[in-house]
Parts: sequence; structure tokens; C-alpha cells
Amino acid sequence: MSYLVGTHITIGALEMPFVMEGVIKSSWKNLTDTAVIKLPRKVKVLNKLTEKSISEVIKKGDKVTIKVGYDGELNTEFEGYVSEVVTGVPLTIKCEDEMWMLKQSSNIQASWRNATLKNVIDKIAPGIKTHVLDMELGAFRINEVNSAQVLQELKKMYGLKSYFKNKELYVGFAYPLDTYKKVKHHFQKNIVDRLETLKYRTKEDIRIQLKAISILPDNSRIEIKLGDEDGALRTLHYYNISEQELEQIANREIDDLKYDGFRGSFTGFHLPICQHGDITEIQDDFFKERNGSYYIDGVSLRFGYNTGIKRDIELGKLASSKQIAAANA
Repeated sequence: MSYLVGTHITIGALEMPFVMEGVIKSSWKNLTDTAVIKLPRKVKVLNKLTEKSISEVIKKGDKVTIKVGYDGELNTEFEGYVSEVVTGVPLTIKCEDEMWMLKQSSNIQASWRNATLKNVIDKIAPGIKTHVLDMELGAFRINEVNSAQVLQELKKMYGLKSYFKNKELYVGFAYPLDTYKKVKHHFQKNIVDRLETLKYRTKEDIRIQLKAISILPDNSRIEIKLGDEDGALRTLHYYNISEQELEQIANREIDDLKYDGFRGSFTGFHLPICQHGDITEIQDDFFKERNGSYYIDGVSLRFGYNTGIKRDIELGKLASSKQIAAANA
């Protein structure tokens, strides 16, 4: 059975049912989700060929919506703005999600003696629905920078991750603040390719050194290191945790990170539709002992005339039974 790949891209006033090639990249690890669209020089506009030059038709800051699917069943995969137009053959349109708008703000000035994270986010993202960690920052100052730069500083100072999902801004620690849903990927059914990075490893193979940092209400910090001295360093941040509690949590985290399971990425089809923060249950008929459920850390969606629709899934850590139950709720 064959399926007809469908795309519908809106850029400003343009509506295009065709794309040569497109890529959408999304991850909670990155501040900004991006999309790249490659188009022929003659852009179809409402079934007519425009006589205008590309620079007159598509401009930086134009709103972008990308819908992708099969046989007319299209799913909105990206909403954002044109960040750059690269002329040539093909024409390349670079796009960013709602974070692009925060990058356009400038000269923000504010200061607090005892700021909460919500105080800061409300200042830099007015009118945006937010999901913010309940956290005190102490003395905090913003001095003539844009909103995105403030989020970068929060990441640098406190390890806070910021990203947009469905036009809502999330600011907090990894893993994502919300688990969205559970999906299934099966090696013999809907996994197209095991990418070079995807490997099954036992916990005995994993060498990890964990740095755990607790940020206290007065902005001081407690830091501890546990694990293998020669291991790959992982840094985790927490808020207002005592040293004893921090050590207990860090030991549990090491156990969570040293597991028998997959690491890396694989390629799936358009379905199931999934996003970072979701949990995927991986199944293998030939190696059933390797079945397990994992967080999705990132998704790269590739689509186009020759590509069809493919999702490259970056796996995160193994999900606990409690987290899986929450995703099923």
C-alpha cells in the first residue's frame, strides 16, 4: 500500500502545497526549535505563479506554519517565523519558533532584591502562557539585553532549561516539566533505521561521574560529585535541597543513568506523532529482553518529495514505572 505525502506550508500570505525538502528540529535541550524549508524558485501562490521576486514575497519575520501528513491527514508540526532567506537554487527558508520573537526584544531593564523565577519570566515574556519552576533567585538584574539572552543566562547560572511547546514557554530543570504522552516504536514494524549512534549497552559498560548542584534560596550552592572518576560528566541541578538529600538523590540518579538499555537515535515513520518529553515504548521481537520505555529527548522531522516523512528520535533516559503510568493517564 502506498501513501501520498502531503504538505501545506504557509509563509506570510503564501500557501504552498509542495516542498522540495524540509527539516524540523525540536529538543528540550535547545532554546529554539528550528525549521528549514527548501523550495523551487517559482513559488506557487494560490494556484498562480507569482511574478514578484522572492525577496518581495518572503520576508524575515513572516509567520510560518508547516503541516505534514499522508493522504490529506495533515498534522501541524511547526509554527514560527522566518529568520533568514537564503536565495539560490533551491530557495532556502530558515525558521525559528516563538523564541524568535523573544530574541527581537531589546533593552530590557529590571532589578529585584529577592526575585522569584516567575518574576523574571513574567517580565521578559509578557502575555505568554508560561510553565515556570517555583524557585527563588535572590538578587537579580537585567541590564539592556533581550528576553532570549535572559533565558540563556538562567541556563548558565542555574542550569534551567527553556523551550516553547505549542506556543507556551516552559522554564525549569531537566527532565521536561510535563510528560505529554506515550507512544510505541517497534524494530520490526515502524523503526526504519537504527542510526549509527543507537547502541544497546549494559550498566556495567557505563562509566558516569555525576555532579549534583543544589541552589539555595540565598543563591548559594551545594555541590557534590559521585560516581566513576574517569566517567562521562553529567551535571544536574536542584533547588533548595540539603546536602544529605542531594547525596541521596544523586545516588538514585546514577542508578537511573547506569541501566541496561539503548542509547542514541533511530529513524521512525511519520506515525506515531511524538515530541520531546513523550515516552516511547521500544519493542523488539528478536531481543525481547531489550524492550523498554524511554524519554524522547529530541525529534528531527524530515519530509519532502524524495524523503517521504521520517522522524529521527533521540532517546533520553529509561523511564520509571511511575513515569510510564503518568504518561498513560
